[in-house]
Amino acid sequence: MDRLKALASTTALGLMLCALATGSASATIITDGTKAQLKTGTNITAETEGKTTLDASFGSIECGKSHLGGKTSNDGGGVGTNVNVTVENFTWSECNAAITVLAKGTLSIAWTSGNNGTLTSTGTELTVSYLGNHCIFKTTGTKLGTITGSATTGGNATLDIEATIPRTGGTSGALCGAGAQWTGSYKFTSPSTLNIDEAPPPPGATLTDGSGTLKTGTSITAENEGETIWDPPIGSIGCKKSHLGGKTTNEGGATTPVNISVEALNWTECNATITVLAKGTLSIVRIGVGTGNGTLTSTGTELTTQYFGYHCIYRTNNTKLGTITGSSTTKGNATLDIEATIPRTGGTSGAFCGLTIPWTGAYKFTSPSVLNVD
Repeated sequence: MDRLKALASTTALGLMLCALATGSASATIITDGTKAQLKTGTNITAETEGKTTLDASFGSIECGKSHLGGKTSNDGGGVGTNVNVTVENFTWSECNAAITVLAKGTLSIAWTSGNNGTLTSTGTELTVSYLGNHCIFKTTGTKLGTITGSATTGGNATLDIEATIPRTGGTSGALCGAGAQWTGSYKFTSPSTLNIDEAPPPPGATLTDGSGTLKTGTSITAENEGETIWDPPIGSIGCKKSHLGGKTTNEGGATTPVNISVEALNWTECNATITVLAKGTLSIVRIGVGTGNGTLTSTGTELTTQYFGYHCIYRTNNTKLGTITGSSTTKGNATLDIEATIPRTGGTSGAFCGLTIPWTGAYKFTSPSVLNVD
């Protein structure tokens, strides 16, 4: 934890910055103590713990102190995307030889497991002058070391350096060697709590009926169970019956929602008039993995209510309608629990219609009789 080479220092800083930022070859994000994702432009700083050591053919260089600093240049979180860090400063002092940074370079961090990750460096170039020898080293996709997150350390995150930096110039290879070995340990000082996490996959879903994936064009129908309630300021509207029907327009996938074109939508036996002006579309994404459950959202569904002489228009726009509980949990038909707030887009003034209208109710999927969101 105290060995870090002059060259290593530079690289380390970059690495740390990256780690703090976010990124991963699979899907990586970096979070703070509140589990909030650290965004583009986050400042990352780290200080050495003990001495840092850089070993080359000419001998060992030890530095008592080293500081790393930079800013994240992206958020991370995308599949196959690491978080990149632009290194803004590298310093090390109390060394037994002169180390000069020629180029700060960039860093990249990738999630590995738990709340840990690896840090790599590209374009960090430094020169070392030692016992009359002048050697230049430069990183190129070079793995610097391992970041251990705060969830494991119980405090500040750490960076353990164990890297080999290729030589690119200077005195002959016999004196500088093919590369320099850098070892040491850093502690992240800002943010004081830092974790490298795997980003959740983009929302997607497939629908299954117990025998396989439901294909494009599958009919989906649902009927209400009990009364559905619309609740504008002018008073509650209750409907005893409601029917929803449509067809899937795609099969979905791991990162692609299942979309449904609504073909039938109505409310009947109500204590007010509800008229559907536009049926719109629905979208389903899974909740977790292997639960069989999902979330239903709506876009472009427009309806008007006429109640006590007031005329109100509401329209969905990527509006969450509720939760689908799959047949694997219900042991029968899948269900839909509605708890939605639909924005008002026209009609009588907001004092009577409100800016939104709450909608609650419960539905049972009647076709297919077995339905899971996977």
